[in-house]
Amino acid sequence: FLETANILIELGYTIFATHSTAQILEKQNIRCSAVRKAYQQSPNVLDIIDNNKVSFVVNLSKVEISEAKREVGHVVTDGFRIRRATVDNQIPLFTDLHLARAFIKALSRRMAVQVAAHQSKRGLPVFSSADSAAGTSLRRARAKSPRRCTSQGS
Repeated sequence: FLETANILIELGYTIFATHSTAQILEKQNIRCSAVRKAYQQSPNVLDIIDNNKVSFVVNLSKVEISEAKREVGHVVTDGFRIRRATVDNQIPLFTDLHLARAFIKALSRRMAVQVAAHQSKRGLPVFSSADSAAGTSLRRARAKSPRRCTSQGS
């Protein structure tokens, strides 16, 4: 996910992450805004979702096992509350790492095509997505309207 997190930063997104995920990202020099978990006091991740401050959510859940019964528990977890709020607010939700990666890479390709088309209409040079200059143009174009996403790992 680190590679795709960098792609989001390059596209102008702000990554919101709960504490443990934020630590992982920051150790890899990926900028993010740490937010409190759903069960913690406001402002927390639910406030960000409820106020539609995110474009999509990546929430990788883990299975909770009851110690007493040794079966999958029906405890309302922090992840459940995040997923529920995301769906209730009609925000795209990714719970599978592979799908989240594919979406972010597709988003990157689409943004590169849109920037190239915009540059072509304005008579500016068009770069292929492999050119580093295309990445620079993309960052400049996205800087005016920042996007946001939230991420919480298991």
